[in-house]
Order: sequence, then structure tokens, then C-alpha cells
Amino acid sequence: MVLVDAESVDWNSDIVEYTVRFVPLPDVAAYLQTLSLEATLIERLIDTVQTYDPDQAILLLINEDGRADINLLQHLAISPADCYQQMQRRWSEFQLADPAHGGCYE
Repeated sequence: MVLVDAESVDWNSDIVEYTVRFVPLPDVAAYLQTLSLEATLIERLIDTVQTYDPDQAILLLINEDGRADINLLQHLAISPADCYQQMQRRWSEFQLADPAHGGCYE
């Protein structure tokens, strides 16, 4: 994963490489251990994963060169499921018109 300072990115045309990964609940403990996090933090994160409501919140972990940034997004204006459905219906609006400005998206 390659991340850069967000202020240095031209979000209209720059490509920022990333990998998206879904980790199923039974695999969360093993995955977090691969990040070399402290044991107490891993325990708290596992508890959070087991108790948060994915219909109402988003749990996001960004791993950048061994530094984990963890966010629990709650009290959203729209549920994650509704957001996903709206994005699917309007996907063409989010496609770049000029492939030279960001490449191809599926």
C-alpha cells in the first residue's frame, strides 16, 4: 500500500494506490496480529469488531507501513447498506470521463 500526504494529492487527477481487504470475523484476531499491534489494543479491537453494528456504522483500519489508523464511523446520515445501494444505482456518475485522469475503474 502506498499512501501520501492528503494535502499533496490532486484528488481530481492523481492516482493513489491502495488495497481493500475484507477480514471475516473469525480471521480478525490473526489479521491484527500480523500488524504487530499491542496485545491490549488487539483485544479492544476484537471487542469492537464483535459489538459494532455494521448496519449502522463502519469500522475502518488503514495500515500504512506498520502504523495502524483505526476509525469507527458512527451516527452516519445514511446507513452503509443504503449508501452502497445508492452508489450502485448511480455508479456512472462516479466514473472518470477521461481515462488519462485516473485510469480505468470497474
